[in-house]
Amino acid sequence: MMSRMSLRWSLPIAIVTLIIVPLMLLSVAHYRVERDALQARYLEQAVIAIEGLRRLIETDDTLARSPHLLRQALASVQSLTGFSRVLDLDRDLRVIASIDPTWQGKSLKEIDPVLASQWPAGGQQVVRLEAGGLRGAAYQPLEPGQAGELQGGWLFLDLDMTAELHKQLLAIINQSLAAGAVVLLFSLLLWRWIAVSISRPLMALTTAAGELTNGRRVAPMRAEGSKELAALTRAFNQMAEELVYRYEALMRQRVLYQTLSDTNQVILREREEDSLLARICEVAVQAGIKLVWIGYAN
Repeated sequence: MMSRMSLRWSLPIAIVTLIIVPLMLLSVAHYRVERDALQARYLEQAVIAIEGLRRLIETDDTLARSPHLLRQALASVQSLTGFSRVLDLDRDLRVIASIDPTWQGKSLKEIDPVLASQWPAGGQQVVRLEAGGLRGAAYQPLEPGQAGELQGGWLFLDLDMTAELHKQLLAIINQSLAAGAVVLLFSLLLWRWIAVSISRPLMALTTAAGELTNGRRVAPMRAEGSKELAALTRAFNQMAEELVYRYEALMRQRVLYQTLSDTNQVILREREEDSLLARICEVAVQAGIKLVWIGYAN
């Protein structure tokens, strides 16, 4: 029973494993490629946006003189997909302008101590990924404007790619589920074909071999399926026929020897001729001999 179950389930399990596992690996690789492409695209957008905003602030003195116009410029950049915060800060990391007016004039250490502690040193543009690649940040130093109204400082863009990455991950999962359903259906059909063409004939051969082992006669099996399986079935039928023939010959020989032994015992025990001949006939009939005649040759 265990061998039948293992033969029945090992093939579909192997098929599903050989197909589903590579499909999962391909899905993971696909997600990583899409994630890297999304991160590169967002960082490129951040560089373009922060460079444009820097040029606008450093060349347009009206923005330095009007916090309202500066907030509008920041709001136009923040409205782009993925930018969650856009800040204009002075050299001491105090907020000059932001979308949230309550942040005006506050130190970055009060608003976001973690961000303030991670602020890059030096006066170079920095664009980097943070939070395990789910977020990004762009830091752009500012130079004083031509009229001297702007005393320099920093521009900061906060990139939040979590929603977009989750959307891509969900799309890849849906694609993988659809592909998995197709693979599962294909595996079931293949399993059915294997069960009909290979597994069932093999299990029938196994059952027939067990019958032969127990000494029972087995009817000839149909040679069907592949060429190899049909050849195996024909060889089994020939072997079974030969075994039955040899078994029957052995049984006939055994009955004959037993009859001779019983006859010898009768000869040794019986003293009278009539009873001796009668008993020999009984032994022969009991042994399965249909016609018995015992007498003198003359």
